[in-house]
Amino acid sequence: MSAVRLPVASSAQVRRRFGTLLADHKLAFTLVTVTQLAAAVASVAIPRLLGSMVDLVETAGRSGLSHAAASGRLHGLIAVVIALAALNALLTGAGEYLARILGERVFAELRERLVGAAMHLPLSVVESAGTGDLLGRTSHDLESIRFVVQRGVSQILVIVLTIGSVTVAALVTSPLLGVCMLTSAVIAVPVGRWYLRHVVPGYKAMNALWAEVDGVVAETADQADTVDAQALGARRNRVLDRALREVWATEQYTLFLRCVLISGLGVAVMLPLITTVLWGGWLVGHGTVTLGAVTAVALYAIQLRGPVSDITFWLDSLQSASVALARIVGVELVEPDRVAT
Repeated sequence: MSAVRLPVASSAQVRRRFGTLLADHKLAFTLVTVTQLAAAVASVAIPRLLGSMVDLVETAGRSGLSHAAASGRLHGLIAVVIALAALNALLTGAGEYLARILGERVFAELRERLVGAAMHLPLSVVESAGTGDLLGRTSHDLESIRFVVQRGVSQILVIVLTIGSVTVAALVTSPLLGVCMLTSAVIAVPVGRWYLRHVVPGYKAMNALWAEVDGVVAETADQADTVDAQALGARRNRVLDRALREVWATEQYTLFLRCVLISGLGVAVMLPLITTVLWGGWLVGHGTVTLGAVTAVALYAIQLRGPVSDITFWLDSLQSASVALARIVGVELVEPDRVAT
């Protein structure tokens, strides 16, 4: 194992680099955000209209509306719902397309900067750190970031905007029922904080160990003649086996953390719907809210389940990618070992 490793960027340095990447593509990022926000608004308007349709059907006889008038109004609401669904599909597709383009450009820029930094590393640093550390950063770490950059930009925006817009829409529809949308935070917030506190060190250790595995394999293959001449095959195998055991143990640990996160958010995602139905049923019985309001907020709770469930995957992917990005940015932090004269 090498005595010296390439530096790893701090959280502040990673945030600055990510902010620089976004600033370089400010227009494209703004366009993606606006498109996804418009899609989210079109989506959250549908449950509100469905609730209005329920109230219209329920009160049509008591309100004095004629059958023809109630039927015409209902048909109008149905047409608006269909139009909003089509608009949501169109905007979602456009936002995904724009986000994919943005992700490809950001990843290409990140990869080119890494290659440029690696090519300008002082030879003394590369020799001291060994080939494994640099190889791990240009392969395993870069691959960890690729999917998040190319797909995560769109998906994370959709999740954040959907959760925010759905929660606001539920509170606007009925403040008494809308508070039920916040019940998922009772479990999701403490579970998420516990997960983040433990998973970041786990991923840092795992990426460093994968770099060591890459180094052992690469160095053994590159120096195969020396290994054969000195009968070092058994020794190199023992080194590789030890590194793989450590990787396996770390992978098991991070998998345990993911299982806890998935279980916690699985419970949290059901709370808004359960509390809306129970609390809404009691309020309807006392005449405080209408059946249409309960229907709308219940649909919002169902609409919230997808994004909250997706948080599990993207939260884990983001932590892995942030650790990998810290290692990649660290390559650029190496100072020259001499001054040209």
